[in-house]
Amino acid sequence: MPLTTLMSKNNISILVWLYKTKINKKGLSPVCIRISYGSQRKTIATGHTISVDRWDSTKSRVKGSTEEAQQINEYLQSTRVRFINLFNEMLKEVPGRYPPPYGHFHVPEWL
Repeated sequence: MPLTTLMSKNNISILVWLYKTKINKKGLSPVCIRISYGSQRKTIATGHTISVDRWDSTKSRVKGSTEEAQQINEYLQSTRVRFINLFNEMLKEVPGRYPPPYGHFHVPEWL
């Protein structure tokens, strides 16, 4: 899946990125996911941290084939799919509108 998953039919964008300016004491940066719909954005920290040199910004994933890299990449992929499925379920809740107007969609606080 590319860096940004853009579903043009419903204008949702899911971006996975490394927060390079927020390096912790161990020299690791948090991996984040940003969900955008219309003018609304929600950024979520995944709980995973890696060093900047292990991040492939073109593919939006951890470099390498270590067990840790595979686990994080699988988590990121399954999370993208989960968000897309949740968004599609939310679209079904707006009767007669696909996609719903921007003013009627709110990114849930629990994301």
